[in-house]
Amino acid sequence: MRKTLLFACSVSLLVTTSKAQTWIELNSNFATQSEGVLGISVTDDNNAWVLGYDGTGSGANFIDFSRTTDGGNTFVTGTVGTDTTYQFSNISAINGDTAWVCMFNHVAGSGGGIWKTTDGGVSWNQQGVGVIYDANSFPDIVHFWDFQNGVTIGDPNNGYFEIWTTDDGGSNWARVPQANIPAAQSGEFGIVNWYAVYGDNIWFYTNKGRVFRSNDKGLTWAMSPMHNLTTTQFINLKFFDANNGISNIGTTGGAFVTSYKTTDGGVSWSSYVPTGNFLTSDLVVVPGTAVAISTGAATGVEGSSYSEDMGMSWIDIDAGVQHTSLGAYSFNSIYCGGFSGGFQSGGIFKWDGTVLGVSENTVDLRRNNLYPNPSNGRVTLNLKSKSNATTVQVIDAMGKLVFSQSYSGTIVKKSFDFSGLSKGVYSLVVISGNERSQEKLVIQ
Repeated sequence: MRKTLLFACSVSLLVTTSKAQTWIELNSNFATQSEGVLGISVTDDNNAWVLGYDGTGSGANFIDFSRTTDGGNTFVTGTVGTDTTYQFSNISAINGDTAWVCMFNHVAGSGGGIWKTTDGGVSWNQQGVGVIYDANSFPDIVHFWDFQNGVTIGDPNNGYFEIWTTDDGGSNWARVPQANIPAAQSGEFGIVNWYAVYGDNIWFYTNKGRVFRSNDKGLTWAMSPMHNLTTTQFINLKFFDANNGISNIGTTGGAFVTSYKTTDGGVSWSSYVPTGNFLTSDLVVVPGTAVAISTGAATGVEGSSYSEDMGMSWIDIDAGVQHTSLGAYSFNSIYCGGFSGGFQSGGIFKWDGTVLGVSENTVDLRRNNLYPNPSNGRVTLNLKSKSNATTVQVIDAMGKLVFSQSYSGTIVKKSFDFSGLSKGVYSLVVISGNERSQEKLVIQ
């Protein structure tokens, strides 16, 4: 089976050198004109890895990568081996030296494997040769939580999804038993590079619009349906914490279709209507915050936007500038892909460090009552909403999400003890159904 890649920005043929006000354009150092950024893995404020792909639409296959060890000031390029019959699925890095790449055989339409480097990409070694993945496999994802524990996910092979785990850095892999994975539907497969991770939790979705989830690093799985996808639609999903996640449905042409949210870790999904432009090329959450960023690369929907309320409303960052993949570690380390203008000419953007997520002008909780305020951290919140799903968040002055708890059922009054937080000014956010309210919380 030859799988069609549903990566929205791959349809883009344009190259732009325009600069967004809040993105700093950097040089990916990809030497080929119009080479785009397929995937980004950011490990800390200094180190980030990116994968290249042919942005012209001509079908050429690149095995180029680029990495920075100085926060984006300089990028150094290389290739993952020399065999261009293999094509990138994704990259997962731990630091500036160690990374794993998942690749599939785009010539044969199946087959592939996992490659690892421990020397910053100078050399790459295929792992589990003759053990994991065979000529009938299609590897979609690799992810490592640390130097030892990882998972790789492939399409169904021999009747069920091919998922392997390792606890020794990939020296040895064990296939997850069929009994631990929900049965695949006829014609169902995963999508390269489209997955989400929070803590030990990992989620991936399929062409059938079903979301698979594991809370033990891939050892056991459950499944929830989200959306009945057409052949030209795909899902983007990310999680803010173990419970709260968002997704959008887009088309291969970049058009927005609809969006979903979950407050129970993906057990159930409900559709909602966001305000603003929720773009569909890629989506990232700034770790530890309620901030998300979305990008658009296809013709007519180029640009980027951000949300400071877990995806309920979106604010444009720029428009008319092509942005592809995203990767984030902190507000100081958010990267966004673009298209190279040739050697040492653009190709990647970095966020300028602006902290998002805390508005200077807070919104009064018109239907809620928080008291006492200021306080020593022990407060009571009267909730007058009749929604059966409510999330309460606290965000600090740097935009970091320091508290998030979801509640089911109608809640009239709830007491909180935030006395463990440092003294200062916070934002208390209440998300109830599709409504959001925010108020300044002062802890003395």
